[in-house]
Amino acid sequence: RFRLVPRQIANAASAAVQGERWTRAAEHEESDLRIVRSAAVPADRLFAAARAQCGQELETLASRLHARQRWSDLVLPEDALRQLQEICQRVAGRETVLEHWGFGARVPRGGGVNAMFTGPSGTGKTMAAEVMAAELGVDLFRVDLAGVVSKYIGETEKNLDRVFAAAEDANGIVFFDEADALFGQRSEVHD
Repeated sequence: RFRLVPRQIANAASAAVQGERWTRAAEHEESDLRIVRSAAVPADRLFAAARAQCGQELETLASRLHARQRWSDLVLPEDALRQLQEICQRVAGRETVLEHWGFGARVPRGGGVNAMFTGPSGTGKTMAAEVMAAELGVDLFRVDLAGVVSKYIGETEKNLDRVFAAAEDANGIVFFDEADALFGQRSEVHD
């Protein structure tokens, strides 16, 4: 699920082992150190430790949101709900398709998934992104457009490039809230 460099893997494994040892020590009141030292680390603790290694660079450019919403919280037409679930299936099956089936070698670009949610304010676009992040077990990052848009020519593009470069290694969902303000209009340059 996560693409981590060796340093991140080592940090995640160390954090998971330490966390499990602390939990075991608290449970056994340190009465038997053999139990504490030989603790097997559960998969959910490893998953959480690996997840914590992701998105640290992106967090300087975007806000990490805690996805609390679930599928049952969404009130959508059946077709829209099915489309969101298909997007999640596409992301979840990405490694199988690109790595195991070999399509990654044939199509070197396009490993990510892009989705555009449209609708008036308050229709649940952010909630849908939260549900998808929770379903996939990844973090949701909301890009603050105030930190990206610049009045200086070329600066907005540079800032966007930094966001996308950081997002590449974030192993999460990057959500441009109110993106039409950024992507929907072009301006003429007169001087």
